Amino acid sequence: MPRLLAGVPLDQTVVLVDTCTIIEAVRTDLWNRLTGAIRVETVEKCREEALAGDSTSFDYVAVTPDDLNRLSAVHLVSQADVDLYLAHDSDAIDMDAGERMLFAHAFTRLRRGDSVWILTSSDKATIRAAIRIDIHDALHSLEEIAGAVDARPRQPLESQHSTKFLQRFRTEYLLEHQMRKR
Repeated sequence: MPRLLAGVPLDQTVVLVDTCTIIEAVRTDLWNRLTGAIRVETVEKCREEALAGDSTSFDYVAVTPDDLNRLSAVHLVSQADVDLYLAHDSDAIDMDAGERMLFAHAFTRLRRGDSVWILTSSDKATIRAAIRIDIHDALHSLEEIAGAVDARPRQPLESQHSTKFLQRFRTEYLLEHQMRKR
């Protein structure tokens, strides 16, 4: 059986997802397969954003309450957790609210030593944030996660959800980060 985390069975792997990942997984018909094979979790703000979408937009994807009921957990993030995260990563103030909440939750998990989770997000700002708080190895693309559960998208994934995109920008931003530290 394929694994996303060494030594952790796929059905016990927690995958933290942001709003864009939820929408893309629903759009490409990956959602049910993902949520049936792994423990997909998010934060309340991302759940709200996924439901709120702009139905007048050309590329609108309807995410329903039934879709979101398939989540293994939706975490409430306290303002204290957000403040603690922002104290450690002040550049995150510029992130989308849902992403900032998701990263505050991930940071809380990191601080308490919970290492049985991975994160997927397609945004360059979140790749940079993952590098700043040293969780870049926990980032996986939607394409990689779908492959691990043997799910095939009905439509091609948007490029920012590909492994190639993640690898390119993670490498680029890691090099930039290392240069700044010198």
